[in-house]
Amino acid sequence: MFINTATELVRFRSDWGGEAMLRRLQLCGGKMLVNWPVGVGKSVNCDALIEAAARSGIYDFIIVLSPTWAIIRERKWVREQPVSHRVGLLFPRPREQCGDLDAQWQVLETRQMSHLGKEILCQDCPLRDSCTWPQQMSRENLEPLDVLFATQTHLEIDPMFLQRIPIVSSSLRTLVILDEDSFAKVKLQRSIRPDELTRFYRSLEAVAAPDNPNTRHETIKDLVYAMMMAKTSDLATPSWNMPVFGHQWSLQVQQAGWGLFNSDYRFLGYDLSLFCRSPIESRWRDEHNVIHYAFSPFLEHDTVVYSGTAEPDLIEYRLGVKLENAFESYEFKHPDTRWINIASSVGAACHFKRNSDQILHFFAALTAKRIREGKRVLLIAKKMFVPFCAKEMQQRLRDLGIEDATVITQFEGADLSRPSVVPLINYGVIGINLFEGFDAAYCLTSYNTNDNLLNQSLQEMLAKNLHIGVEITIPVARPRRRIARAVLPQDEVYSTAQVAQHALVALEMDPVLQAVGRVRPYTKPREVITFQCSAFPSQPYDHEFDTLDEARHYFEIATSRESAKQTTVERVQQAKRAGLSTKKTAENLGISLRTIQRYW
Repeated sequence: MFINTATELVRFRSDWGGEAMLRRLQLCGGKMLVNWPVGVGKSVNCDALIEAAARSGIYDFIIVLSPTWAIIRERKWVREQPVSHRVGLLFPRPREQCGDLDAQWQVLETRQMSHLGKEILCQDCPLRDSCTWPQQMSRENLEPLDVLFATQTHLEIDPMFLQRIPIVSSSLRTLVILDEDSFAKVKLQRSIRPDELTRFYRSLEAVAAPDNPNTRHETIKDLVYAMMMAKTSDLATPSWNMPVFGHQWSLQVQQAGWGLFNSDYRFLGYDLSLFCRSPIESRWRDEHNVIHYAFSPFLEHDTVVYSGTAEPDLIEYRLGVKLENAFESYEFKHPDTRWINIASSVGAACHFKRNSDQILHFFAALTAKRIREGKRVLLIAKKMFVPFCAKEMQQRLRDLGIEDATVITQFEGADLSRPSVVPLINYGVIGINLFEGFDAAYCLTSYNTNDNLLNQSLQEMLAKNLHIGVEITIPVARPRRRIARAVLPQDEVYSTAQVAQHALVALEMDPVLQAVGRVRPYTKPREVITFQCSAFPSQPYDHEFDTLDEARHYFEIATSRESAKQTTVERVQQAKRAGLSTKKTAENLGISLRTIQRYW
């Protein structure tokens, strides 16, 4: 079903209000993917679903996880606290307020000793009585809440976060809403070094065990000793079990470890709990005796994922959760949007600098043309090239006659209404809605991943001996396409190879679509130029070129050499009209007399 007019979009949004989304979620068995592109209305719909779910009585607790605080602050019930429901937020530690204690806090946090930090740092803090952060995840704070907002960082740090929070809040049925999540990039693999195990064992020895030899403390100590001795074949058995431990026990062990080893110590209680619940096929020990395992985020509650690029098969492969793609049959595109792609590798990071003159000349000339038409252009580049592109594009725009052209990378206080003010953002930017009224988005560079990152995304849930070779190739064909496939043909039967292309598209096209989505090309008439050797995930491009030269011809943009020649001709003719001699013109312009005579 195509949604390609303003009227159809308004009707679509009206049809899929909060109650309709809630009904669809129940029909999907409590696991639903909402794959609407940027600009279709995910944010407003998310607000409507939160409200409908909270009022329905189906759920007694709702957890909403977003990538950034900027996105959280846009949520309706965060901006305007409802009278009917209790809403809470999980804030990050107030680092500025911690002052001189912040450095110590960072050491403890990276070593998973927040309990110790709250004990030895918070207790003596002069702001302790007024600071709500230490107790924000306590039962007393969470139990009265109906809705909780937090960043997805919590889920990355603690994969069991979505299990622990409802338990603490005494929730019976929980709904989890993940906003703009990229499952292809969540790091699932974890590791435990042998020296960390040794120090942890020493800290357990230092804690006086109760008289009963069958206590949890002794069981955990035996577990750690067994892990110190275990080979890969021993690790990959279902017999490992970590007893549940309490706050007081973990605090005692952390105090002992810190006293013995200071900042060299890492508390492993949480890691061991995850290891014992990890898939056995993910466990292995490398040649340096480092133990590796993987653990995917706990997503057993009813879950809604809002993402314009998430692929259900990839989510199921990596996280073991099958989401129903509820809107798979819908396609969104404004009829007047032109989506153009340059399928050339010259925009890749390894080729960009040596091809930057022709690339930036093309985009500068096209941007200058659009500015003269009164249109506003958003530029996009890979983060490592942003300073270079900003400087070059500004100079080139001014050389092309846009004398007040200003390319900016910081937007606070900037007058974005002026076409000559040209913002430049990097791939990966999300949640910025400053450019919704812009007319065009131009990608100055490509956004590519590499074999290592692709294999990490695909195979971190598997022990090394279960890995297959996956590589990115570009077959000799037009248009050029980056293809992910198994190195050995016989490995194509494995599920890893079968979802490889989905992973490649997610890694490469998700940041691109998020960036160009800032100008709302799906819902408003826009001109978008991407620079990818990849197909558009959901629809064909309106125009696609194999080379930059083809794009120049299409947009009637002269090459840099042709432009320089034309500029010289105009300057020579201007001197001639002013009555200067050829000799004087050559002196004034710093050009050879022969060249002046050629253009005279």
